[in-house]
Amino acid sequence: MRTNWRDPISDRAAAASRRERKDADVFIVTTRTDLREIIRDALADALQGQERPAPELMSADALGKRIGVHARTVRNWVLHGCPHVRAGRKLRFREPDVLQWLEERGS
Repeated sequence: MRTNWRDPISDRAAAASRRERKDADVFIVTTRTDLREIIRDALADALQGQERPAPELMSADALGKRIGVHARTVRNWVLHGCPHVRAGRKLRFREPDVLQWLEERGS
């Protein structure tokens, strides 16, 4: 039976290193988890307060959620002339085009 042995001295050293990093402006990344946490925090700070623009092309599910109808309804609109783009077998929609089509149609 194989057991994982951890060196208590290196564990204490790693804990001391983490404490020092919290007090300093310079970060020394010791693990992948630490690196992920630093990147996640930096991205959250950078994106805080910014509005994310709607994607150019949307799936039927995403468009349906944004305008408050079921995705099946959006797919059925294609049969009635709703503007769309085919990417292989997938349908993609531009929200402004669909909203304009709905206004013109009187829906």
